[in-house]
Amino acid sequence: MKRDYTTLIIYDISDDKIRNKIFNILSGYGNNIQKSSFECLLNKRLYKKLLSDLSKICLPESDSIKIYRLYKFKIFNIGKSINIDKKHYIIL
Repeated sequence: MKRDYTTLIIYDISDDKIRNKIFNILSGYGNNIQKSSFECLLNKRLYKKLLSDLSKICLPESDSIKIYRLYKFKIFNIGKSINIDKKHYIIL
């Protein structure tokens, strides 16, 4: 059975050029929900591709990218809601 997982990616990057590169990569996988955070719906293959794409970026020691793969949880939203539907993103 193919399973999609909601994945939350947050990043703290000091360099604008690196931050823009990360933003562009993540835009191919999901929705930008706040500054420096993305919500994605990924299957195992796309999750591995995401990890591969992000691991190619050389980060300064002070910067970080956190990836949370969420399973069996409920999202409670107050205010503007962005639905992550089961779109298949095209990664260029």
